[in-house]
Amino acid sequence: MHPAPSRHSTGIRLFRVLLLLFPRQFRRAYREELVQTYIGQRSEARYRGLLGRFRFGTDILTDTVSAALRRRATVLGGRTRKPRSHHSPAATITRPGMGNMTSSVLQDIHYTIRNLARNPGFTALVVLILAIGIGANVAMFSTMNQALIRPLPYPEPENLVLGRATFNGNPNPLMSAYDYFDYHERNEVFQSLGAINFGPIDFTITGGEEPEQVGGVFVSWDLFATLGIPATAGRHFTPEEGQPEGPGVVMLSGGYWQRRFGSAPEAVGQTVTVNGFPLTVVGVMPPDFRFLHDADVWVPMRRDGPFAGARRWHNWYLVGRLEPGVTLATAQA
Repeated sequence: MHPAPSRHSTGIRLFRVLLLLFPRQFRRAYREELVQTYIGQRSEARYRGLLGRFRFGTDILTDTVSAALRRRATVLGGRTRKPRSHHSPAATITRPGMGNMTSSVLQDIHYTIRNLARNPGFTALVVLILAIGIGANVAMFSTMNQALIRPLPYPEPENLVLGRATFNGNPNPLMSAYDYFDYHERNEVFQSLGAINFGPIDFTITGGEEPEQVGGVFVSWDLFATLGIPATAGRHFTPEEGQPEGPGVVMLSGGYWQRRFGSAPEAVGQTVTVNGFPLTVVGVMPPDFRFLHDADVWVPMRRDGPFAGARRWHNWYLVGRLEPGVTLATAQA
């Protein structure tokens, strides 16, 4: 299961900024209750995964701004309205049906706009928060568009599938590294299987004139072969490099290869020091290659390494390439 968001998470901080749209007296009375509602909604199964996060951000932005505008219209215009229910105002943050929401907004919009003109400071805040929210959702849509909508930029993309686990009856796109090991050992329907850690981390590379911080991602040794993207220089990782006590190796992005080594072929075989560990450069990926994360370097996950973690740590995406003639339904059986 995904843990509930921390009360100090970035999402909750942004939600608290959104709450500035409400009148001060309203915020003082109901702020903590609204934050609790936010935390409860964010943990719902329908908001899990990339598409779920996009939907959650859109719902929260739309509902909060709509509710705040109605509340402001009432305060600024001196207009009172019969309460819709005896529930706390936190209920206004929940997702209404589109028909109800549209009707309510159209009913209020001409009145609200007139009252916004009387309070330019609040109007500026609305515009700023909407700009931030729209920008965030555009960025999220761009990510979702790349990951879910556009055809995958890999050979025979129709044969690529993402694994999924189920916890307490709820689907989860993340698995543990040991789930990957199990699938790998019992595989009968995939040409190959690969895994990638759910998020990039910062690596410090030393040995040059100045220490350099770069974005890095842990991957299984067979991820790039599964995707079907050849190395621009050198080679992919080998099975031995993903084994306990395997040799320390690293692959570079095309952009980082150009920045640090001037795209020199001699970079392959050189040693770079990553977080204090000497790693040999074995290959370089194409400049336009990207899979889930932007990265400068990739390091192979080893079964004895810290990022393999424990079986209860679900922080890996599983990617498979189906054998010729094998359907998705067969793989799921």
